[in-house]
Amino acid sequence: MNWEFIIPATISLVAVWVAISSRNQAKAASEENLKIQKRMEVNQFYPIIELDAPLKNNAIQLLIKNRSDTNSASSYTVKCVLRVFAKKFSINYEAELKGGEITNNSTGTIDPESVNFYLVNSLPLIMRESIDELHIVVRFWVQYKATHPDSMPMSEEKIVYLTRNDDGLVVKKA
Repeated sequence: MNWEFIIPATISLVAVWVAISSRNQAKAASEENLKIQKRMEVNQFYPIIELDAPLKNNAIQLLIKNRSDTNSASSYTVKCVLRVFAKKFSINYEAELKGGEITNNSTGTIDPESVNFYLVNSLPLIMRESIDELHIVVRFWVQYKATHPDSMPMSEEKIVYLTRNDDGLVVKKA
């Protein structure tokens, strides 16, 4: 073997190795860019959803507000969890509600009747409890999908802490 042959052959092999690794890196970057582009295409179809849960006559409601001018959600599922902890009793109840489309610039009202059934019927017991020993939590999870067929489900959460006063239930300030 001659050094005049080994040095150019080594340089050629290194050049081939650099070219192959550069090609692989460019291919991986191109695939990643394509994934990001597809995800951005789907993301532009998601609505802007906000949740509110006001009390009305000692019953809770869920307001689903779509703030988007152009996008809507094709369907949604609401999971409601009511937890009441007091010194003399406790309630742990879960319910699931399904709904249809949430159109753009709209507000939908959901009345979780089964949750309100337990809340309103336990009101005489709640009114007898000490405020310091009473803990009422209502949690809502809303899962929805955008109208794009490749969209993944998104979720929003609203937690409401309740307490009582002389007139009935009130939302506890955080």
